[in-house]
Amino acid sequence: NGDIPLASGVGTPTTVTQDPADFDRNLRWGGIEIERVYLEWSAHTHVTIRGGQFLTPYGVWNVDHGSPTFIPVQRPYVVGEALFPERQTGIEVFGRWDPTQNGTLGYHLTLSNGEGPISEYRDLDDNKAIGGRLFWEQHNLGLRLGASGYYGRSTDAISSVGLGPDGKARAVDKLYYQFDVLSLAVDAVWKYRDLLVQAEWISRQRAYTASGR
Repeated sequence: NGDIPLASGVGTPTTVTQDPADFDRNLRWGGIEIERVYLEWSAHTHVTIRGGQFLTPYGVWNVDHGSPTFIPVQRPYVVGEALFPERQTGIEVFGRWDPTQNGTLGYHLTLSNGEGPISEYRDLDDNKAIGGRLFWEQHNLGLRLGASGYYGRSTDAISSVGLGPDGKARAVDKLYYQFDVLSLAVDAVWKYRDLLVQAEWISRQRAYTASGR
């Protein structure tokens, strides 16, 4: 996550630069970027519990993030807009069930630190984010339909030491931004012989807090 500037001694320990290969979007670059690190426990045939940093289960592209072959040269533009967080740190519960011979129902539930510049190891607002995904696969048709949701608070803030009215040292918090996020998505994938058709629709609503705009 980078480091705190030595000159001021305060700030958010994240190095941010622009990525010329991704429409000059901000790229968080702290030297090493860990995509996934977690522990899993198969508690039941239909229940697996995962704890750590995991890819957010939504849409087509992010769920298939680890595929050895990507069709496009770059990830889809809408995915790069980060309407859902790409990764989260927390707990994920997921599983699948075959109610019919050719049908599979799957689910994901998440509880995490949400978004933020250092969400990998700290929750700056102590307000957990929740999310989930539900999908249906019809194997004989090669069809998969899914829906995803995410709700949480995104905060960027710093803490420093200052003097209070009584002259005593106390912690001073400064907000750079703070808002509540509601993200929704639906997706579909159809595979027929050598034909692959896939699409996803993603939306994001942002509501700033009174002191975080």
